[in-house]
Amino acid sequence: GNDAADFSGSYSQINRLKAKNIGDKIISAGERSKIQLQESELGYAGVGVASKDSSFVDIVNTKFNSIDVCLAAFNKKSEYLGGEIRVNFLPLDCKESYLSEPGSKIFKKSKLLPANTKKVVSLLYGSKYGKATEKWLGMKKNL
Repeated sequence: GNDAADFSGSYSQINRLKAKNIGDKIISAGERSKIQLQESELGYAGVGVASKDSSFVDIVNTKFNSIDVCLAAFNKKSEYLGGEIRVNFLPLDCKESYLSEPGSKIFKKSKLLPANTKKVVSLLYGSKYGKATEKWLGMKKNL
């Protein structure tokens, strides 16, 4: 119902991921994560790839299909800095190709894209894009 892959303080390489019909974010990188995503297909989601809170995501040869916001770079927690994304192309099959705020960075090849909103988080989590977080209740749900 929420994120497909949620990273926190992680170093990961993702190859040939196929993900679709995701409630919120397909890839969510936070708290100083470093993620490489390549040769993947992402579709039908609120957010394709989000990098927040001093995280870095490198995206190579990945297809985006019918996503509200393909890329989002932002700061959510005050103890961290903004997020960073590097991509070798700008996805087009999205309502918004990207959302970036001052202090965060999205690079298309080596070109820094301009920030296009003041506070990305105010547009996510069900406000305009994506979905409000559902807390996992674990076994309590079945009691």
